[in-house]
Amino acid sequence: MTPDPVVALFAARLRRERLARDWSLRDLTAASGVSEAGLCEIENAQADPRLSTVTRIARGLGIPLVDMVSESPCERCDGTPPAGFICGDCGRKGGEG
Repeated sequence: MTPDPVVALFAARLRRERLARDWSLRDLTAASGVSEAGLCEIENAQADPRLSTVTRIARGLGIPLVDMVSESPCERCDGTPPAGFICGDCGRKGGEG
């Protein structure tokens, strides 16, 4: 089953932001209060988190909520945008290889 594009976008952004800080799931759990298992499911787009969970994660990362779900899922396309989205930096369309 293909995840909702917004869920896939959030999952990609979450993983990128966590790794950019060199944080483990445990580190993000400490910062956000969201369980490691929950974070793992969210990062793998296997869960559709509630708004309250998304807010806790964004606060834990120190990022405005809107930035976590904006249409640009990559920094100059270091990844591929989810289908249905266009990279705000380079214009790459989701689903393109």
